[in-house]
Amino acid sequence: MIKERLLSLFALVLMFPFSGLAGDIKFPARDIPEELKGDAVAVLRLDEREFTVLSHDKGILKKHWAYTVLKSTGDDYATFVERYDKLVKISNIKGYMYDANGKLIKKLKSSDIIDQSNISGFSLYEDNRIKVANLEHHSYPYTVEFECEIEYIGLYYYPIWNPQRSRKISVQDASITVKMPQDLGLRYHETNVDGVKVSDEDGSKVYNWSVSNLPAYEYEPFSDRLAYEKMVMLAPTKFGIEGETGEMSDWQSYGKFYAKLNSTTRDLSESTKSKLRDLTANAKSEKEKVAIIYDYLQSKTRYVSIQVGIGGIKPFPASTVDEKGYGDCKALSNYTKAMLEAVGIESYYTLVGADDDFFPVKRDFPADYFNHVILCVPLEQDTVWLECTSQTQAFGYMSEFTGDRDVLAITPEGGKLLHTPSYTKDVNYTKRKAIVDIDESGNAAIEVSTKYSTLQEGSRSWICENSQEDQKKWLYEHIDLSNISIEDFELKRIKNSNPYVDEKLKIKAPKFSSVSGKRIFISPNILSKWDYMPSSDDDRVRDVHLSNQFDFVDTDTIEFHLPEKYHIEYQPEPVTIVTKFGKYEMKIEADENVIRYFRRLEMNPGDYPSDSYNDLREFFKDITKNDKVKVVLVNNT
Repeated sequence: MIKERLLSLFALVLMFPFSGLAGDIKFPARDIPEELKGDAVAVLRLDEREFTVLSHDKGILKKHWAYTVLKSTGDDYATFVERYDKLVKISNIKGYMYDANGKLIKKLKSSDIIDQSNISGFSLYEDNRIKVANLEHHSYPYTVEFECEIEYIGLYYYPIWNPQRSRKISVQDASITVKMPQDLGLRYHETNVDGVKVSDEDGSKVYNWSVSNLPAYEYEPFSDRLAYEKMVMLAPTKFGIEGETGEMSDWQSYGKFYAKLNSTTRDLSESTKSKLRDLTANAKSEKEKVAIIYDYLQSKTRYVSIQVGIGGIKPFPASTVDEKGYGDCKALSNYTKAMLEAVGIESYYTLVGADDDFFPVKRDFPADYFNHVILCVPLEQDTVWLECTSQTQAFGYMSEFTGDRDVLAITPEGGKLLHTPSYTKDVNYTKRKAIVDIDESGNAAIEVSTKYSTLQEGSRSWICENSQEDQKKWLYEHIDLSNISIEDFELKRIKNSNPYVDEKLKIKAPKFSSVSGKRIFISPNILSKWDYMPSSDDDRVRDVHLSNQFDFVDTDTIEFHLPEKYHIEYQPEPVTIVTKFGKYEMKIEADENVIRYFRRLEMNPGDYPSDSYNDLREFFKDITKNDKVKVVLVNNT
């Protein structure tokens, strides 16, 4: 009898071999198409997002996603991370881990979820918190699945759908569905997606986007990721946050919201206003008044981030900054605006997307692109731009952080798109002059004077503010000469709308030149050797993008004083290389006991076809080769 029952059970197992585990088998790795594996560190198996707008100031986002992690470098995708505050609530968090065959091996428990403050290191106070849960397994491949629900109590912005958030991941299936009340219009901007599907459902207008089978891809140097990234930006027409309402259908309306929001925040005391008028009483121009106020701002205040509720977009009062001496970008820009008002100068509180990774403004699609605030001062003869968070920034200078981009100025008439200054090669340059005295043993005494202007300042702009000891240490780390001794130096930053650093060096360089018998070998390019060569790529897909960082000119004039009885045995011929990417010139002139080396490199920013990538590499190769040329001296006695 027992034998018969066992045989019957065995027959059932043969007929339904996975019946006992059917509920646990999900996302087996074998179901991933081969073309999605490649160089991917993880595959996004599923990403479902449903954003339901309940009213102009309330919404719910449901998220459900799963990653199969293929290797250890993809373990970050096994972590759940969501931020929240008093206007954003997170609930219904679920998490599961599966092995390579799709068998459930762990279920997330509430005790696995870490809930902690998300205060930034530079922030005085934030109400931001973060929930984190990790399901790393370290036996590859494995899959993690997460779900959560996010409630928005205030809808100032809508989510951005960016299904392939890294080139290192493949995407098997991803979608977003947006449900809108019929009386609230959804605005959207599509980039590199096939198009939206629109339908009606239970009195709501429903929008859906989806993508499938996006393989991971290799990084291609000098490519603009935003030109190829798949993305849908969503934005409200009407919105509300903490009782404040506004419209975003056009830039003017958007600006009016900010004008109203900030209208009660410029409340300086009469004593402060009187002090500011006294400070600027002897100024000879409006611009000089602005400079005096800016100097006062930098000497009196410091930057501290404060992000609480609507304080994420509304500055606290100017009187508070005046009393406390600190504020975030909103508060400090608003404070500066209030101080300028006190001396009769109009300025515009201005929203900007700062840093290189922020999305550029799409002029025909008003939305929240902004993470920073600056101040625009429209004078009669000039427009002055002020970075109000820095105690050391040059007056009127935007740098690469906020320069050359569209911004939203909050004018009395509402929002107006303006463009911050661009730094082109007429102000973006390095000019170097040097004298090198070489003795018969190849040792050198070098005196160098270099001017680094605007974007070419690089990290010298802030190292100038450090101690002499720190500056000297920094110079040793960044001067590309071996075994040198810095005998004397000076780093001085000239602060204006096109700032520059003057660098003066006196250097001893033992064995600067190699000596062989009667010959001395000199590398005349002492400090400007080109050292970047992008990898070869015969299958280039993306266009070549040279950002405005490449809008520069570098010039070197080096004079070598030779030891007695030595003269030139060999010198390279002059070189001129002209391409669409730029122009390179090098020549060497010689008099008795003196060699003069001239080098000039001019680069041209822009977008170029993908098939020109190898031409760019050849240009860089030619620069590298000619930067390494040598001059040979010989002693014929």
